Amino acid sequence: MCTPLHQITPAHRHGEALGLRMMSINAASFVMPMLFGTAGVAVGVAGGSAGTIRAKPDRPVDLGCYMEPDIFKSFSAHSDEHAARQMAAYMKNRFPFLGIHTPLRRALAKDFLRQLCQSEAINWPFVVKCFEHDEREYHYLALDYLVRVRTRIPRPDIQKIERFIQTKS
Repeated sequence: MCTPLHQITPAHRHGEALGLRMMSINAASFVMPMLFGTAGVAVGVAGGSAGTIRAKPDRPVDLGCYMEPDIFKSFSAHSDEHAARQMAAYMKNRFPFLGIHTPLRRALAKDFLRQLCQSEAINWPFVVKCFEHDEREYHYLALDYLVRVRTRIPRPDIQKIERFIQTKS
């Protein structure tokens, strides 16, 4: 569309044609993502409620609560006071830490999270319990869990995550 526009435009109006061309390109770069995003939500690609998995109310949901104390005990057992001081200093002493580095934390939580994620329902009591602890490694554990189940989080539950962001970061 733009090349023929310049070819048929009189020489004294090329500036207007260039402005029209820029306006159409900018409008397309704004409108097209919105149209495709709307179409994606309509068919459930972008996380619309049509693709949300929910637990059936007629069967009990295993929330994995029997394992929670074990993972918390495991984290406490692997704490490192020296590393915790370094981590806290790096974050300008705004947050307490256990001193568990990310590779170890992920290794400790791997089997627990795999089993916890088998439930179709989001285990919000577990997430809340993680955020009740002051140490950041527990918050990271909750975030690792939420990242794994992110496609199953219903839109209304985003407010719960916002509350954690506003109060614990």
